[in-house]
Amino acid sequence: QGGGFEGGTASWSFFGSPGSGGVTSFGTTADKYEGNTAAKVTVTTPPTDNNVQLYQYAVPVKPSTNYRLSFAAKSNTGHDLWVSAIKHGSPYTNYGLSRRVVDVTTGWRVNTIDFSTNPSAAADARLVFFMGDYDQAGDQYFLDAVSLVETTAAPTATPTPTAGRSSS
Repeated sequence: QGGGFEGGTASWSFFGSPGSGGVTSFGTTADKYEGNTAAKVTVTTPPTDNNVQLYQYAVPVKPSTNYRLSFAAKSNTGHDLWVSAIKHGSPYTNYGLSRRVVDVTTGWRVNTIDFSTNPSAAADARLVFFMGDYDQAGDQYFLDAVSLVETTAAPTATPTPTAGRSSS
């Protein structure tokens, strides 16, 4: 699942709570970490319910399995986001990665999170990048090189950032 955004936005979903006064948008941009394009979420006006999220659903995860999530991220203000792997529909069960806060900087940085799915995890997972708890008017978030793969690595307590590339 994941990858770059060379194919556009079709495999991703975005929610920005327009009914809660939010003015948000999602598209691609040439300001990328790798390849030709990256995802760009713009928060012109944050919604009052703080629900701004970019996600993929029907992510095929297996129960009781170790995974590595890796992605490049930045924001124009350095505001953070959190990531989760949850059941796509109600009751949005935690599948092993719940609201892991990522320290987003103003320059591209790769974040790696190892986690184990719980025994109830299934192929109906939602991989979500949630900006709404941190965003402010004028924020722009950028994501690229998203990868979720099985691994033998033990889960980590916090994301491991690595220095990023320039976006030239």
